[in-house]
Amino acid sequence: MFFISAFVIVLFPILTEALQHFVEYRLGMFDSSDGIVGDQEQNLRLAAGIVKVLSLLAITIIVPRFFLHENNLKKAMTFSPEAKRALLLGALVFVGIFLFIFYLGPALVEMIVITGVEISENLQRFLPLVIALLISFWFQIRYVGATATMFDDDPMSEAEKKRFNVLSTMHFLFVAVVTVLPLMVIHYQLNFMAVDLAPVAGLAVILVVDSIVVGMLSCLLGALVFTLYQASRERS
Repeated sequence: MFFISAFVIVLFPILTEALQHFVEYRLGMFDSSDGIVGDQEQNLRLAAGIVKVLSLLAITIIVPRFFLHENNLKKAMTFSPEAKRALLLGALVFVGIFLFIFYLGPALVEMIVITGVEISENLQRFLPLVIALLISFWFQIRYVGATATMFDDDPMSEAEKKRFNVLSTMHFLFVAVVTVLPLMVIHYQLNFMAVDLAPVAGLAVILVVDSIVVGMLSCLLGALVFTLYQASRERS
């Protein structure tokens, strides 16, 4: 329903995914003999990735708003000042965590290793991600009530906050395996197929299809967030 009603909105993650593909193509990522080389190319790809993920997160906010506000797209897109502030702070937190994973975290791990602390190479690679996940969980638990603010919905009770925390952490992964994983598999398979694919027209078709898959994936994630959110409310 949402994909059809709000096709123009869904175009946003589709187009940002296409933008990331264009950047990756220009950087030679789809050429196995080239790939992403050097900090400048890596930074360009990460910047495009941030824009893409922010667009996905935007849809996970808009889809629940669509269903919470009478399936009315105009109401779903009309944010109160409080919702705008919550969304801005959420976006800043996400960008900060993203930068920590790829920049600050690895630099801190390197500084620790230099002091003589022994950390295996595999752990060095994953430690920033683990720390970032712990920070994310802390924000989730501490500021879960901001979800209702972003949706311009009634404030959540303490019991509802606890229930949503449990559902969005313990149950999300299980449900996502059944619903989101198939599209994720298709997404990554299309990217694998695009490597060293010739001619360019064939590569373009694969990447366009993949961008549409990402648009569908964003809607599915939004529906999943809405389902878990509704299940946490007393009114459900």
